[in-house]
Amino acid sequence: MTRSSIIKISKILVISLSSLLVLFVLSLATLHFVTPSRLAYPKQDHFHFRLQYVFRGQAEDFGSPRYQVEYIKDVCSGLLTESPIHFHDNKDQIVHLHWRGITGGDVLKFYGNNRIGGLDNLMGYKLDQVLSSSPKITRIPIHSTSLPKPSGSDKYYIYTGDKNQFQKRDIQDFTNKTLEEFLGKDSKLRKDFEEVEKLEKSKTSFNPLTIQAEAHSGQEHKTLSEAQQHDLDTQKTASEKKAIDERNNQAGSSQKSSPSPTKTEEELKQINNLIGNVVIFVQESEPTNEQIQARFGNLTPLEPSVCGG
Repeated sequence: MTRSSIIKISKILVISLSSLLVLFVLSLATLHFVTPSRLAYPKQDHFHFRLQYVFRGQAEDFGSPRYQVEYIKDVCSGLLTESPIHFHDNKDQIVHLHWRGITGGDVLKFYGNNRIGGLDNLMGYKLDQVLSSSPKITRIPIHSTSLPKPSGSDKYYIYTGDKNQFQKRDIQDFTNKTLEEFLGKDSKLRKDFEEVEKLEKSKTSFNPLTIQAEAHSGQEHKTLSEAQQHDLDTQKTASEKKAIDERNNQAGSSQKSSPSPTKTEEELKQINNLIGNVVIFVQESEPTNEQIQARFGNLTPLEPSVCGG
């Protein structure tokens, strides 16, 4: 093979590889464009809120099979779930949220009422494993198209509160703000996770597993092996579970000293990490106070379990 042939082939290879790289970058940029960062790079959480969706006078039953999912009940492992949102145990109203930063618009779209854009049947793509040792991009499909959508002169009327007091809210705020922001209450588990992450980050800076000791002169600095990373992940999971258990014990401590056999509503909210209640009416005219009060007087009871899914 002549020198000119080698140069020609080399140029073709360089151009081909460059084209593939440009195509990859453009594809990744497109996926970023159609996927909010909270979904593209999810972080674990586990909190709840009650949702009632009343469409033209008929309340949706979220306890019905078209909304429900089966799940593995080991939710205290600290692992990230495959889906960000779900209903289970045939319970109505109780929305389980397992990824941080979820908005009300995400919840509506997940069940078929898309107010946030993008493809109707897809939440987006998980991109957190793109640069891992086993690169992959994962689709995040919606659960179903079960939620009725408004048409004609239908309007949204949204309220938050409880049986004692409630207030009218803006549907745009519900759609675009995180649920924690909208309901004005933090997920306690998210704060626990963030404390663990801060602690882990501070330790990692000086972790002997991540760098070679200076005494080993002449050896290059090394990153974590798979076994070492596994050990760190195990430690993190144990810390997260300990934080959950401690919070659960604190919530139940007052109950142990009380003669009452049942927990108070506030204790149950703490244990279940419940951040609020939302009622949405979809109809032509604004609901009456009696109709609104009836919905907040019909809240699904909470159970005394922090790790029930």
